Amino acid sequence: MRLILLAATLAALSAVPASAAETLKWRIERVWDPAQRESRPISPEAAAQTSGGISVFGKLTVETGCNTVFARGWLTGKKIKFGQPWTTRKACEGEARAIEAGLVEALTLARAYEDPRRRIILRDANGKEVLALVKR
Repeated sequence: MRLILLAATLAALSAVPASAAETLKWRIERVWDPAQRESRPISPEAAAQTSGGISVFGKLTVETGCNTVFARGWLTGKKIKFGQPWTTRKACEGEARAIEAGLVEALTLARAYEDPRRRIILRDANGKEVLALVKR
């Protein structure tokens, strides 16, 4: 009986995307700027190169235009907490590099979220915006 349950569970899980790569419906609109200690808009050209999504298992995937950033998140009401983000390891330049650095720090700082009209906004413990994603 256990073998049948295990097989059924594995079959069900294989039907669900293991990562958000198949459902990247968001793009970065504003990202944390570690030097300025605030979120800042990114250029339209850079924003067009970004995409992101979250799997049903809580794995966040965001493509920055150079690397991909991953983090596992936990949601409780309007509070959110991410584990340590990790990235692919390409050497990025220019705005893509700044976006990646800001995104990693934003995910580390994020403690709350809101979802007004086609946006997801992450905020730190003091309510300061650290990341804004907009629906593609």
